[in-house]
Amino acid sequence: MKRFFVIVLLLFANVVAFAQGFTVKNYTANIDINAEGYFDVIENYDIEFTEEKHGIYREIITEYKLKSYTGKIEKRNLFIKNLEVPGHSFSTNYGFEQRFNGKLEIKIGDKNVFVTGPQHYEIKYRVYNAFLFEDSIIQFYWDIKPQGWDAIFEQINFTIHLPEGIPLSAENCFVYAGNTGTPLPSEEYDYTYSDGIYTGKSRESVISLPGQEVTVLIKLPKNSIQENILTIPLWQQYGWIGILVLLLGIFWRV
Repeated sequence: MKRFFVIVLLLFANVVAFAQGFTVKNYTANIDINAEGYFDVIENYDIEFTEEKHGIYREIITEYKLKSYTGKIEKRNLFIKNLEVPGHSFSTNYGFEQRFNGKLEIKIGDKNVFVTGPQHYEIKYRVYNAFLFEDSIIQFYWDIKPQGWDAIFEQINFTIHLPEGIPLSAENCFVYAGNTGTPLPSEEYDYTYSDGIYTGKSRESVISLPGQEVTVLIKLPKNSIQENILTIPLWQQYGWIGILVLLLGIFWRV
């Protein structure tokens, strides 16, 4: 019965993959956590295009609300810096539009060039304001694969490097995979914990479907990460007021 279910799932996955135009054959996320309050991410995608496309589209949620350990609802704004896509042209909505939409949109590829077959993409960036500082612990909580991907992921791997001296074990590391809100840690990954490095690899025949996500949670000791919170510049927070004043001025003059 289990083998039959896997076959049916693979058939369904192939149909969906064909509809989306590409499949992620292998995806690896490498994250280096810095004690100064940020972390660097390197994402590598091996993609198989089944039809001609200009490239891929990556979204990173940069604005959301969360409940703090005190029960207070807080608004959190992430900062994405040092964005690179080696070997490929790309564009983003960085700035006012990103703040308005609450997400960073990365379009990778050339509008005048189509690609097909196997392709490789690498995305690099640095994240600020993502750690959750609580009374007794610090939580690193990050979507390795967010739900916004409209494609099938056949293989997912991740490696997370912690600052020196922070202990790692199954008791403080968790992975949640599947539909949003899945309450139980996933049993579909193999994990290792060694010398401050936490790695995970999806097991054979495990497929992440469009709309599903993979999230990593690591509970870190208090004071192990500096609370380095960046704030949005005033011109980005209230830039829309300036635009409104300008439009009103033009209207008044007319």
